[in-house]
Amino acid sequence: MVCFQTNIKDPCDLGFVFWAMGIGLSSITYDGWIIAVLGSLILAVLLIFTGERHMKADDAKLLVIRGSQADTDLITQIIENLEGKTRLKAQSLLADSFELVYEIKVPTAEEQRVAKAIMQFPGVDTVNLLAPSAELV
Repeated sequence: MVCFQTNIKDPCDLGFVFWAMGIGLSSITYDGWIIAVLGSLILAVLLIFTGERHMKADDAKLLVIRGSQADTDLITQIIENLEGKTRLKAQSLLADSFELVYEIKVPTAEEQRVAKAIMQFPGVDTVNLLAPSAELV
């Protein structure tokens, strides 16, 4: 019935396409404007209540900490005390080095503050803050 020429990755975009098709189909009926207005209001309410959660899900970033002979327990305490959600994704402890990977969902200013604070620790070599990409190549 409908052929999409490009991949639609965002569910909100797909919802908009079907909303536009519904408005177009309802406009050819006798009282189509009533259906169009009611459908638009219902869709607006749904987007307001579900769109917020969808946007916040994309705020998760990866915090990668690498170093040698640093106090990893103190680093873990600092990250767990952040205002937001944190989760340990990977931990590699070797004889002479370590790597910690956390998924964090905190405000941007807080991300920068904690990255700079952890970088000041003796024994920490690098602190990387990565935004995960949903793009598939």
